[in-house]
Amino acid sequence: MMKVIVVCILLSQLDSTSALPASASVDASEPAHKLLFAVDPLPSLHPPQPSRPPPSPPVLFAPPPSPSPSPPLLFPPPPSPSPSPLFPPPPQPPSLSPRAPLMKPSESAMAQFFAKVGSSFQQAVNADTLSWNSKMLNVEDAKVVSYVLSVSKVLNELLLNHNNIQDQGAIALADALKGNRVLTTLSLQFNNIGPDGAKALADALSVNGVLNTLYLDNNKIGSDGAIAITDALKGNRVLTTLGLGGNNIKDEGAIAVADALRGNRVLTTLRLDWNDIGDAGAIAVADALKGNGVLNKLVLAGNSIQAGGAKAIAEALKVKAVLNTLNLGGNNIKDEGARRNRHGRCPEGQQGVNHPQARSE
Repeated sequence: MMKVIVVCILLSQLDSTSALPASASVDASEPAHKLLFAVDPLPSLHPPQPSRPPPSPPVLFAPPPSPSPSPPLLFPPPPSPSPSPLFPPPPQPPSLSPRAPLMKPSESAMAQFFAKVGSSFQQAVNADTLSWNSKMLNVEDAKVVSYVLSVSKVLNELLLNHNNIQDQGAIALADALKGNRVLTTLSLQFNNIGPDGAKALADALSVNGVLNTLYLDNNKIGSDGAIAITDALKGNRVLTTLGLGGNNIKDEGAIAVADALRGNRVLTTLRLDWNDIGDAGAIAVADALKGNGVLNKLVLAGNSIQAGGAKAIAEALKVKAVLNTLNLGGNNIKDEGARRNRHGRCPEGQQGVNHPQARSE
């Protein structure tokens, strides 16, 4: 009885609006503690608080703080140079990109030219050697030869000595040489070629990677032409034989040749005969020989070299014994210079000034 009274007192304290739900009923037969659980809970006087997440477990090893981005450098450091190889690869000849054939000459020019040389165009482009010496070829004929050279795939030797192609003809040939990949020997002796023609041929030598023999003897290239040719030699890696005899290059041209010889590693034969070279040019060439390890034939015949130049060459032979053919015939070196060249240091087989074969060069 007491339990029922307590429940009633509690119910009377509820707000009048807080009534039992319609489904709730009080059964006096039930124990009082069960009735308490049957009643809806009292509304909370405080708003519900948001649930807090469980605390994170402590970090045993905290990650390092992220570095703040550094400001861009106004002057970035230069890249570190890569170490140079102990044994650098040998220089390669320049690669030649394919070139279109030169403009074809007129039919009349072609007919006149092949009548002179006694051949045909088809025979010319199929030949590996063309010897058109002493054919009275002129500038227009040289343009036909240049066209043949630009279309031939097999021509490796071209001989045009004792003609009259002059500067313009040499310029036309040089244009064909720039794209040619097969010609190895070109002889243009006695053709009235001057400095301009020599400069054009020098430009061709700087890009041509196959021509190994060039004869320009007995023309008119002078010291300017010799300087141009020898400048091209500094970058050329294939030319082994060069003939510049009879071109009046004088000491200035000989000094330029000597400068090219110091760094050249392929030229083995050099003709400088009949060029009015004196002691100054001979001394420069002699000095270059001391640092050159490949030149084995040098022709200086018919110049103006005296005892001083001959002595310098003799001293060079004591340092470098690679030179095995030396022609100094027709100079004014007298007995003293001759003795120095003959008894300085002459390797076996070397041709000195008095060697009978030296005068036949």
